[in-house]
Amino acid sequence: MDMASAGLRLLANAGINIATAAQFIRYDHKAGVYCPQCRRWADLKLHELVMRRLGDRALATLPLRCRDCGARGELQVRPPAPQWGGATWNVGA
Repeated sequence: MDMASAGLRLLANAGINIATAAQFIRYDHKAGVYCPQCRRWADLKLHELVMRRLGDRALATLPLRCRDCGARGELQVRPPAPQWGGATWNVGA
C-alpha cells in the first residue's frame, strides 16, 4: 500500500472519506506531490482541478508527473493546520 492510500484509509477510519479534489477542498485538507527522483515538492492546485472538471476524480488515480524530470510523483495528504488565535513566534533568544 502506498502512502497516499494509507493516508486516505486513515481519514476514512476517522469518519472522513476524502479522495477527490472537491472533498479535499470541502474538508480543508491540502494535497502535495513529491518527486523522489529530483526531490521536487509541489502543492496540488485543487481549485484548478475542480475548474477543469476533474474535481470528482480520485486524486490517487490522476497521472501525477514531475514537471521537471517527468518521474511519477508521490501524493501526500495534509490535514488542516491547527489554528492558534493571535499566536506569535520568536526565533532565538
